[in-house]
Amino acid sequence: MNMTKKYLYIIVSGVLLILFFLNSCTKQNEETLIQQTGVTPCDTTNMSYANDIVPILEYNCVSCHNPTNSNLGVILTDYNDVMTEVNNGNLVNVIEHNPGYPQMPQGLPQLASCTINKIVAWVNRGAPNN
Repeated sequence: MNMTKKYLYIIVSGVLLILFFLNSCTKQNEETLIQQTGVTPCDTTNMSYANDIVPILEYNCVSCHNPTNSNLGVILTDYNDVMTEVNNGNLVNVIEHNPGYPQMPQGLPQLASCTINKIVAWVNRGAPNN
């Protein structure tokens, strides 16, 4: 094989390799992967207090942070009480397990990263009461 054919072979191989990788990163392949694995991406767009945040808090927090059993005086059963924890920075810091803050939920594993990302996205959008 002469030098020109070798260079041509290398260039064609490189182009085909690049096309292969570009094709593997399509939305269609993501959707196929979701169908095959059952794993869905974490959607943090348009987080709603009522539809997204309240269910997270009810499932993970309210059993310890309610008017009857307010652990450290933290209550997370209504929007105004939740906003107190949002505004003082505690809500995000405790669920992210940041240094200097108690790790919540206490004595349990950290919340799933998607769950944390949903709360953080809602807080970053101004924590609307929607």
